[in-house]
Amino acid sequence: MKKTVFVVGTQNPVKVQAVAEVVRQFWPEAEVFGIKVNSGVEKQPKTNSKTRQGALNRAKSALKISAEADYGVGLESGVEFRKDGLWTFGWVVVINRQGKVGLAKTVEFRLPEGLAQMIKEGIEQGEADARYFHRNDSGQSEGTVGLLTKGKVNREQAFSQATIFALVPFLNPGYY
Repeated sequence: MKKTVFVVGTQNPVKVQAVAEVVRQFWPEAEVFGIKVNSGVEKQPKTNSKTRQGALNRAKSALKISAEADYGVGLESGVEFRKDGLWTFGWVVVINRQGKVGLAKTVEFRLPEGLAQMIKEGIEQGEADARYFHRNDSGQSEGTVGLLTKGKVNREQAFSQATIFALVPFLNPGYY
């Protein structure tokens, strides 16, 4: 019996781990690995739609590159400037070989004004986080969300939850 294979369009260990932990809850024998792909959007997407597109591009590219994969997964972090400040969030997209797509957005929250200003000036969120909070780049650790929630929700957890929701169409094929 062939093992179910998920390829994640990133090599960021936090994002790959988030997907792996969720996938193995539903497919215990699944293989999950990350590969480097281009998002096709700017390094720091600054709109909801560009962030979503980046996740979709990553999922499609990962599936195209990896012949053995049954599913491609794309995760993209982004920000969006709104009247009430700068909001941060992520998108998760899962796509299978038949072209079925599952999409979900992570929690989103408003960033502190000082951090928002750095991002507005063109600094990527991970780097801005490191400078603003005087710490190492959080892109591969707890994330800004972990710091601001005092560890109650970390970056991996935020992406794990969205991964579960992106898998809903595959878990319930009779409805989708």
